[in-house]
Amino acid sequence: MSKDRMYGLIFQELGHVYHQQYGNFDQFEQGENYFLWLLFTEGIAMYFEQVLAGNLNYFHQKTNGWLESCNLHLTTINKDFDNDISKMTTEN
Repeated sequence: MSKDRMYGLIFQELGHVYHQQYGNFDQFEQGENYFLWLLFTEGIAMYFEQVLAGNLNYFHQKTNGWLESCNLHLTTINKDFDNDISKMTTEN
């Protein structure tokens, strides 16, 4: 892993620490709201990472076309998440 990606990952984890200390980190138990909450917490951590990196378009996992693929398939990703959320568990 590159030094830049490692810093990005550290910044994102610091975002989780910040959210745990100053926010309401654990809000929901299993179920649809739980998985929406997890998505929200990852968004907070991602924003924290981008602010610390000084670039709101920064993604530490932006390798091998990851971001381009996500952007290209965003509609499908959203639809799949919406269709699957009622069946999601921590095991799958």
